[in-house]
Amino acid sequence: MPRVELEERYGISKHPAYDWNVINIETPTAIVDGLIYPLSVQAFPQFSPALPATEFGSICYFGTSERENIRRAAKQLARSLGEATVAARYNTIHCEWLFGAAALSLTTWPADMQRGPTLNNPSHQRDPRLARGCHIAIRTGFRPSPTPIERSWLDSFVPISQIQVPRTVTVGGIASSSAQQSELEFIREPGVELERVFGQIGRSADGAALIFCHAQLYLIPVTDVVGFRAERMQRAKGPGGSYLQVECRTHYAGPATKKLTIFSADGPDDLNELTQEIAAAIGKPFALSEYFADV
Repeated sequence: MPRVELEERYGISKHPAYDWNVINIETPTAIVDGLIYPLSVQAFPQFSPALPATEFGSICYFGTSERENIRRAAKQLARSLGEATVAARYNTIHCEWLFGAAALSLTTWPADMQRGPTLNNPSHQRDPRLARGCHIAIRTGFRPSPTPIERSWLDSFVPISQIQVPRTVTVGGIASSSAQQSELEFIREPGVELERVFGQIGRSADGAALIFCHAQLYLIPVTDVVGFRAERMQRAKGPGGSYLQVECRTHYAGPATKKLTIFSADGPDDLNELTQEIAAAIGKPFALSEYFADV
């Protein structure tokens, strides 16, 4: 169900603790007992109303013990999802069920596992239960499937250049990686073309589509590409470097354009020539930013 239909059915309201807009999903039966707020999705301008919400969340609370809160939530969910390990992870107690790109996770932040000064979180002042409650996060893993014309674009992929892929990202892992909601309209469910396009940027043979693939498979009609830009950072507190972005039109009443990061490089000028090469191959303008300090 697209977000616009969710909004029409359930409405948008201000979350009483987090103070941001949400769509509360009212259901006859709660996902677990002890919910202090309905299951909801964030309603931010950067999310396309034409696509489904892919991240849902809530908090359950049974008492002041963070460990008991997550243990009781995990026990309830195990009845339908099977057993999952509840264990320490960094400064949290965490539990997760994975189903390909979809997942349901539980997280608490026990006070005795926190280090350093306590952060002043306004939402915890509005509702102290948030600090000790069990936070429930659902990722549906949805990514739009390519349309027939998009499938023809992917099948005719013509590479322009290799792009750097994070070391933690593999071809096999993309199928089980969920996409950012703010970029969902430019991402497609990967298929047989994945091996061929992974770690590459290119275009369709007819020049109608820009295609690149790192942690996700991106497909953008060239008519929606505004241009390319290399952001250049000089060493300061940070190591410096550069990153290449493409600016794309959105076609809905939110931000007029969005910037997608294609990849990054170590030096501030490492992407200058490649930015120009890609822009020329796609037939769009490019810009090199002024240098700014990596603070």
